[in-house]
Amino acid sequence: MTLSYIFMVRPTPKGLIPVPLIPVKLQYKNSKPVDTLLLLDSGADFSMIPRNFAEGLGIDCERLPVTSTSGVGGECEVGETTLYISFGQRGENYEFKIPVQIPLDPKIQIIPLLGRIPLFYGFDISFRMGYCEDKGKFTLKKVTKRRDGKKYPKTPLWG
Repeated sequence: MTLSYIFMVRPTPKGLIPVPLIPVKLQYKNSKPVDTLLLLDSGADFSMIPRNFAEGLGIDCERLPVTSTSGVGGECEVGETTLYISFGQRGENYEFKIPVQIPLDPKIQIIPLLGRIPLFYGFDISFRMGYCEDKGKFTLKKVTKRRDGKKYPKTPLWG
């Protein structure tokens, strides 16, 4: 089955833009699940949520393993943890764990986003901006067949 979502319009300083927001439930350990929207970000390796959101889920950000990350907004220190995520439509539901980064500086405000790992390993994802004249959509289809990786030559990650 294919899950299909319409792009939602988001205000920006340059006007309204359509963005791929996916409705999900997030949960930290045994906390109560929280309904939210995550930006499906094909350019992000990992998922990321703001610190105040993480603390609302019951995460003690001061006790997380710390690393640094970089992206379009620059470089920052992040805490790393794992969350449970669930999403679906029309009786088709998926649940799994995702690695999440949390900017430790509370002044850093980000849009909560869902990165590629592990989502893109389990789903074929299609972004269709020209779906109709003024709307786009994105689809997620569960991967059901995989090719034998031994048949393909290995390529270096960074030329």
